[in-house]
Amino acid sequence: MKVVQTQTERCLEGVSKELATSVIVAYEPVWAIGTGKVATSEQAQEVHAFIRGLLTKLFGDVAAQKVAFFMVVR
Repeated sequence: MKVVQTQTERCLEGVSKELATSVIVAYEPVWAIGTGKVATSEQAQEVHAFIRGLLTKLFGDVAAQKVAFFMVVR
């Protein structure tokens, strides 16, 4: 989760609270890229909740709830 946190924070540097509402988060585990493997629904939900929590800390609950997510699951 530390890697996800670092990547998320770096990607969102300089993004205002107003612009955050138009952000779309796409997540695929590094171990799944190009391997044909995909995350389980449980794994995706865990990361989704973690990222949503980061977004809440960065932009507040209202903005964080407007961020769309796209995750590859099986």
